[in-house]
Amino acid sequence: MNIERDTLDERILKVLLQKYPITLSQLCSILKIREQTVKVKLLAMQNRGILTLEVLPDKVFIRLLRADFTFTGISKKQKRAVKKERTAGGAKKEEKDDVMYS
Repeated sequence: MNIERDTLDERILKVLLQKYPITLSQLCSILKIREQTVKVKLLAMQNRGILTLEVLPDKVFIRLLRADFTFTGISKKQKRAVKKERTAGGAKKEEKDDVMYS
């Protein structure tokens, strides 16, 4: 299953792959994200068949149903700004045509 890099899905899955069993409150404290935000994302992932939420009277445990994840896309570390070539005066460098017509 392909998961986009630099998303909340990726962050959640990487924590779940390293630490099991884990509760919703523990996951939120590790990610430093509000519980409601994580819960909405977990419910969406549960609908996609990635994980399941086991609700107990005082805790919510998260259990992975799959482990075949591929993280795809370009990470923020790989993205680079494209620099434009400028002249000494700061203006954009233009191409000059040195052909003379007669």
